[in-house]
Amino acid sequence: MFRKLVSGLSFSPALVGQLGFYVKRLRKEEITRRLGLILTVLAVIMQSFAVFRPAEQALASSRPDVIPGGVSSVKQIVDQYDAGAKGQNDFKDLMEYMGITRDELASLDSKVVYICSTDKSIISFGRVQHYSASEGSLTHNVPRQTGGFSIFYSVPLYRFDSVNNSVNCYDAYVGNSAKAGWFAIMRKCGNVQIKKNIQKFPKGHFVSATCRNVLGFAYDERQTNIPVKVYLYFDGQPGKGKQYGPINANLGQPASPVSGNHGFNFAVPEEYQKLGRSVQVWAVMEPLPGWNAPTVQFDNVVEIPGNCVPPKTASCDSLNVIQTNNKVKLEAKAVAEQASMIQGYKFSILDTNGNIVKEQSITSSALQESIQDIELTPGKYTARVVVITAIGEQTSPDCSKEITITEINRCPYYGSTLEENDPNCLPCPYGETIWIDSPECNPQISLSKEAKNLTKDSANANGTVATVSDRIEFTIYTTNISSSEVTYTIDEQLSDVLEYARLIDNGGGNFNSTNNVLSWKDIKIGANQTDVRRFTVQVNDVIPATPRGANDPAAFNCVMTNAYGNTIEIGVNCPPTKAVESAVKRLPETGPGANIVFSTILIVLVTYFYMRSRLMKKEINIIHREFNGGSR
Repeated sequence: MFRKLVSGLSFSPALVGQLGFYVKRLRKEEITRRLGLILTVLAVIMQSFAVFRPAEQALASSRPDVIPGGVSSVKQIVDQYDAGAKGQNDFKDLMEYMGITRDELASLDSKVVYICSTDKSIISFGRVQHYSASEGSLTHNVPRQTGGFSIFYSVPLYRFDSVNNSVNCYDAYVGNSAKAGWFAIMRKCGNVQIKKNIQKFPKGHFVSATCRNVLGFAYDERQTNIPVKVYLYFDGQPGKGKQYGPINANLGQPASPVSGNHGFNFAVPEEYQKLGRSVQVWAVMEPLPGWNAPTVQFDNVVEIPGNCVPPKTASCDSLNVIQTNNKVKLEAKAVAEQASMIQGYKFSILDTNGNIVKEQSITSSALQESIQDIELTPGKYTARVVVITAIGEQTSPDCSKEITITEINRCPYYGSTLEENDPNCLPCPYGETIWIDSPECNPQISLSKEAKNLTKDSANANGTVATVSDRIEFTIYTTNISSSEVTYTIDEQLSDVLEYARLIDNGGGNFNSTNNVLSWKDIKIGANQTDVRRFTVQVNDVIPATPRGANDPAAFNCVMTNAYGNTIEIGVNCPPTKAVESAVKRLPETGPGANIVFSTILIVLVTYFYMRSRLMKKEINIIHREFNGGSR
């Protein structure tokens, strides 16, 4: 148009009127494009805030978070570990439980990696139990350095895909550990992922068996500082062979794969030394509290050789002193060509002046005898034993031991006679006032639950969809499968349920609104009896459209999930906006570079058209003046 007008002016002067109209149009276009340039610059400035300071998820922290609120750098992860070393949290305790060191955390790749549940080998750890054991959920009692336990739950990461029936991906820092192998820390919740099952197990193993001794070791990986008890079965499997024990696995030898004293040395009974055939030996150990099975069988079996040749002489072989607070137990062993050569034992305790403080004689032909509960006042003593044999009284340097009794503070937990600083002075995970090794600290409990929709008169609400104001009644069953009465505390985690409902009947329990736990304390359940508890929730009148947590798809997922032995899942009718969240899980990640390039191109284009309009208006104004004024 511009060229047509200019080229035709010399032939048709009447076109000058159209030229004036065109100038006015260009002036308006210039104003419009100037305004567009200003708005474009403002838009780019606003975009820069989003690029250089990205938005965080709407649900910044949720109850399953290992590190509440998550982390934004590897340094923050290391800071959490250091805070745990000061007793300020339990993150360091969890890392030690997994075998991940501080240096391995500091060596995490600082680049955020996108991990997805398509890798079905990934196991995720959190603080809330979303699924039952049948779905791969495991409970981990992690010892705290400040005392007691922290409870974590692990489950295969792909289990969370059932929330929205699709693959879920998460931002994480990825590293490698010598013990745990591949591991990751989720950026937005601090939850830990591994690929190797690091669940701690009770383990027992025979090292050797001779004519005289059976040697082995046993320990519980969950707390290696506490010794376990072992039972041996000679000439038959457990339940068939002859049982001996309990034997404390607390000796330094034979050495075990973990640090500490976990060995035992058991003298072969004389009747099996005399047999003309080999004898097999089985063993089981008692795990520490919190293990489902009452015993764990050793991973191997040993044989005592047949036709054992007894020693040619009779002598005192060893003296073992077991000290508990201010009481001692003396265990003496003898060796003899024939058991009839052993006639008795004489135990003596002498003070530093050589005076006899305690003395006790036992008439016995056994190769092993002991006396116990010898109470001594603080001081230094010498314990000796003389074996009375058919060839005279026999002793040896191995049958004399030094004893030191010191002033002690008693372990404060019920059922314990230990010292306060004894490593075995620990509280029971089922009752903080009970000693961990007390018989009361080993309940055998079976858990299950069911749910009813009272509003819809539905006997089984699991797998159904609840609407607003529906009342749901949960029934939980706690069964004592042991042969004696136990005292148990029922804890019902309701965090996921209360995202869409409120508790209207607590069934006589105590509700903690801080951690959303409904509990019944110190419930006594008789042998083989079942305790039944009921509570009711009501779905909210208005279902919130709160978005799901970035790294916890089970949070605000339009499903109320609750686990107590088995898992109950009840859907809710969420607002339509939640459907958009399910369809579009994540915007494309362009990054700062792509955003800067796009903004630069946009500004250049808008500026070009603005400058072009200004130039054309200026040229027409010049032509208009020259044509009317006749200058030049």
